[in-house]
Amino acid sequence: MKNFKFVLIVILTAIILTACGPAAEPAADEPIEIVIWNTWSDHHVEAFQKLLDDFNEKHPNITVVQQPQPLADYEAKVMQAVREGKGPDIINSFPTNAANYVDEGLIVNLSEYIDDPEIGIPGFKESLPEAAYKTITQWDGDVYLLPLALYGEVFYYNKTLLDDLGLTVPKTWKELEDAGRVILEATGKPAFGFDSETDGFQVLIMQNGSDYIDTETMTVSFNNPIAVEQLEWFCGLVNEGVFRLVGEDVYFSNPFGSQAVASYIGSPAGVGFVADAVGDQFEFDVAPIPQSGIADYVSDWGNGYIIFTSNEARQKAAFEFLKYMRSPEVLGGWGVSFGIIPAYQDAIDQPVFQDYLATNPAMKAAAEQMFRTGYLPAVKGTAALRTILGRAVASACTNVMSAEEALILAEQEGNAELAQNK
Repeated sequence: MKNFKFVLIVILTAIILTACGPAAEPAADEPIEIVIWNTWSDHHVEAFQKLLDDFNEKHPNITVVQQPQPLADYEAKVMQAVREGKGPDIINSFPTNAANYVDEGLIVNLSEYIDDPEIGIPGFKESLPEAAYKTITQWDGDVYLLPLALYGEVFYYNKTLLDDLGLTVPKTWKELEDAGRVILEATGKPAFGFDSETDGFQVLIMQNGSDYIDTETMTVSFNNPIAVEQLEWFCGLVNEGVFRLVGEDVYFSNPFGSQAVASYIGSPAGVGFVADAVGDQFEFDVAPIPQSGIADYVSDWGNGYIIFTSNEARQKAAFEFLKYMRSPEVLGGWGVSFGIIPAYQDAIDQPVFQDYLATNPAMKAAAEQMFRTGYLPAVKGTAALRTILGRAVASACTNVMSAEEALILAEQEGNAELAQNK
């Protein structure tokens, strides 16, 4: 009886350990299915499916399938599913979201595959702009997110108006201010605004040498004399009527089309809305955003792909797919289908993408300034800082409080947010 009990305990222990351990490793020649979640619809789903079909045909032992998800509560749903072991293998993610998975050890260290002499990506680090590489290796020096898109805001302007007034396209913020005063005097209307005042404020302070977050102490660093000066400059021009806030319009494409504002900074993806709003009323064009101060800086609105931990065979298969997507020919065509700027110059140089740039002035401007894409730390809590900074800009520009007071409050709120995630 004692021997029977001992054998029974051993068997039960083995069953428990097997159930709680990592997923079983499939045989080398066993077919593997990789699941990707996204929030796309309509033509994006169709375009991505074509890419998946091409990959699956070329890799008989790997089948990649997409499972589009509702946008509402998407990130929370992913996190819950992954923690329960029921989630996807791959998702598209921003660094601020990837930081949450890194902290919990849920995603794969891609450096192990990228640097592998047999299956890796030679020259990977050198193929990316310096700031982009810093963004994806900021957690511990290894790569956890494979970037595919890399772009930021662009400068839309009323070319007809600038030509009539003898003005050139502003390349610095001082030139924008000077041109704005001429436009206000000639038209009685504001000359400029930011679609996103949060991104606009970040651009201004980072170009002028401000810090953003101290990742050692997990405290904000954007309340400083540089930031106060830049906020006072922007809000001063808003109060003079030279610049304006986007307000209830949400986006500037319609006010721009109605000639209520002569220029604005916004997403290159919005060029179609601008074209519809402008119609044949005037000629518009798009340029890189102004630069000033001590550092080039354009917001990084790009994203990339992360692989969730499973077993070695699945992780390698998922990496094989990401490597396929990153290949110049595939990524160049994907950039056209999805309206993004590839993160790699060899994909931008593809004839299909160059033809696309020739027909899309916003994407052309974004590609021209890609090397200026900047770096902001992505740690838990940073997403909330955007809302906090947006409130600070609005408060200062509507005279609810001074720029200095608004940034003091933003610092307090930001530090409280980051403290919850230490």
